[in-house]
Amino acid sequence: MNDDDDDLQPLDWSPDLDWRPPTAAASLESARATVVEQGTVADAWYLAHHGKKATWAKAARFAIAATLAVGALFPALALANRDLDVASWGYIALAVAGGIYGIDRGMGYSSAWRRYMVTSARIKTRLARAALEWELLRAPLAGRHPTEDEVVERLRYLLGLTDELHRLVEAETDQWSAEFGEAPAALQAAIDAAKPQ
Repeated sequence: MNDDDDDLQPLDWSPDLDWRPPTAAASLESARATVVEQGTVADAWYLAHHGKKATWAKAARFAIAATLAVGALFPALALANRDLDVASWGYIALAVAGGIYGIDRGMGYSSAWRRYMVTSARIKTRLARAALEWELLRAPLAGRHPTEDEVVERLRYLLGLTDELHRLVEAETDQWSAEFGEAPAALQAAIDAAKPQ
């Protein structure tokens, strides 16, 4: 999933379930709670890991902006002092800014920050919708024990929800994998751009 030591792992599916009529409703609630916990754990993982990426991404963006601003001053100083040698420092600042951008892109700080926040938001949205969907499934029971067909219907719903939550994590992992493959090329391009001509 990422380059940190504690990758996101699926939870063990081990609720104690009994599908006989007196305990089927409680077993459904236990199964639902396990599925929701898996989503909550995934969301918490993304929130816990976005901080370092955000810090590096913001630092890189600030450094790029500052370097470009300083670089833009050199041509103005050259014109004001009529010393064209000073203007060449602007190119060096531009190359440094390009190098910082390449490092950020190559290490994936900004893209990871975006991916983590987007995935976390999508997980939260899906869990919020799932809470209401579950109440729609529970409402017809009105305190009675679910029938066998109702148990199967609700288990199929939970299976679908589990699949959707896994797909959200898998989509982020696929993006990371694609970026990871592209990172060396981006880093090399930044190095080549920073080389003096």
